[in-house]
Amino acid sequence: MTARAHTAAGVKPVRMTGSQRAMHRMALERHPRISLKVIRCVHTVVFVALGAGVLETFRAGIFQRPSRATGPAIVATFGEGLILLASGNRCPLTGLAEDMGAADGRVSDMFLPSWFARRIPSIFATLFGFGLGRLLEAQASDYTRDGRLS
Repeated sequence: MTARAHTAAGVKPVRMTGSQRAMHRMALERHPRISLKVIRCVHTVVFVALGAGVLETFRAGIFQRPSRATGPAIVATFGEGLILLASGNRCPLTGLAEDMGAADGRVSDMFLPSWFARRIPSIFATLFGFGLGRLLEAQASDYTRDGRLS
């Protein structure tokens, strides 16, 4: 978010001075294992939540029955795509975990077989695209059936 968007949303962006940044860095250096565990935990929660969002979009598309969670799931998935696009197709938390000393900052390798972990982007992009396409198709057919679009 930009500074203007933060202010409009009632959230002020955090700005650290040079000395505050140095103190923050020193605190992280004192407790690297705790910091790394926190980063991995946050990374895992985000990974699972976004995966659930993709599966919700796929489910809604298959059955053409969106739920209250479908809209936020689509927005979150597009948001993830924009973040990955802006960071060179690499999760920013992965780099942060590696900066904290992790040999490999990826989370999916911790609990998934490596052959599946490597294919997650392709598999989930396909599921998301299919589900979104089916939802758009259903919405377009509703418009034509109601006579709103001719």
